[in-house]
Amino acid sequence: MRERKSSLETNIITARQAADWTGLASDRTFIRWAKAGKIPAIHLPNGQVRFRREDIEALLVPTTKSAEEAVSEEDAEIASQEMSEEYGEPLPGLEEFDR
Repeated sequence: MRERKSSLETNIITARQAADWTGLASDRTFIRWAKAGKIPAIHLPNGQVRFRREDIEALLVPTTKSAEEAVSEEDAEIASQEMSEEYGEPLPGLEEFDR
């Protein structure tokens, strides 16, 4: 009888395994990221999502961008507007983006 390897021993893993392995986010977040095209994924015909191990490992590699560089001015402005609408006032510390 052929021995079956666990998914973590193979190159393809589930969202739950990616979440448990990395601790970065929940399995639902990994699925959302995949559907939004933020991370590479394999979309199965039945709607399930799988990930290549090396693509998930790449998320664990530190980038050289600082947090300030990673957020575009447009993204910061949109976030500020959404928060202002929700809370009814501009948020302190985001004045630099209100140009």
